[in-house]
Amino acid sequence: FKIDVDYNNVGSAYFDVKHLGCYNALLKERETLFNIHKGDTTCWHLPDVQLLARAKVLKDLRKFLPLKGVCLGREMFSSFRQFLSHFMRVGGVIEAEPIGVVGRPSVNMLITPNGDVRIESCVDVLVDDESKTQGSVYPMKSVPQKALVGAANAVATELKGHGFVGHFTLNFIAYNAHGTGLRMIGSSIEPYATNSAGIHNLMRFLCGENNKKKALSRSYAAIDAMYNPSLSSVQYGSFFKLCRMQAVSFDLETLSGLMFLLFDSLAAGSLGMIAVGDHAAESMEKLAGGFQFIKANIGNPAAYNEVNLNDLDGFDADLEGGGLISFVRQLKSVEAEATTKMAIYKEQKMKSLMKAT
Repeated sequence: FKIDVDYNNVGSAYFDVKHLGCYNALLKERETLFNIHKGDTTCWHLPDVQLLARAKVLKDLRKFLPLKGVCLGREMFSSFRQFLSHFMRVGGVIEAEPIGVVGRPSVNMLITPNGDVRIESCVDVLVDDESKTQGSVYPMKSVPQKALVGAANAVATELKGHGFVGHFTLNFIAYNAHGTGLRMIGSSIEPYATNSAGIHNLMRFLCGENNKKKALSRSYAAIDAMYNPSLSSVQYGSFFKLCRMQAVSFDLETLSGLMFLLFDSLAAGSLGMIAVGDHAAESMEKLAGGFQFIKANIGNPAAYNEVNLNDLDGFDADLEGGGLISFVRQLKSVEAEATTKMAIYKEQKMKSLMKAT
């Protein structure tokens, strides 16, 4: 569920269809039909079959949707019922996310006043376990670059035809379709200069690579913003003293390490992070190291281990507890992504070595 004019998934929610009482029964019915019709999958789309299946789904949705729907912007909506009420009042879209998602490629673009269409950068979007946007990883590796650029240019041409001028970001979802390989569908258009676009321009400035026609030479992984209530009681001097003691730094000569993005002061308990390395796997590991640094040195380390990510009521009832839930959710998502990317990198490196020998 996505409310119109949603920003950063605050006005988004989701419902896992596995919560439907009829879910397993419908899967068995579909498999039985496939067997009866000797593998002909079109039998599931027959009008009579679909009407019966939809009736069962509708009955269960009335019961389970208000109970099991999850709001991504809990700072705005205290319950799914409240979200649904706002959704019905202002309007929005309901979409099904494909099974087997392998990545969320994103293209930052610009249409100039004279009509030129430019691709500023292609990145993979970092999301948490609830698919809420957290940051970005460069370079984009989830789909072939040529396919992504082709799809982005097609959308940009349509936007240009409607008179759009300025920065915008196109978001896609890449997934493994059963029996047909890797597929990609569009998921949203953000008609403004996004965080990922700004971070990429910042990286170009730091690397001294301002020619946007050439790919950036360094890899990076960025978290747009993370919130930890314990940060609000830490002074800048104390924070960076901890960084020096733990050898957390960014080397301007090798263009490698970890940077913190500061939002005014630490009193708000928020900051961003950018980790830079030779490849995406290394950058993700550095980013995960940044989270571990904050976990070990800011606040009570034992409190992080007591956080229950399923305690959604705790998020609403207690600001500090909710902040820890948000932080731990980001931490676990980043660590999982770092592990995945490093495993892929090692596998690809091993294959290259085997070919060389």
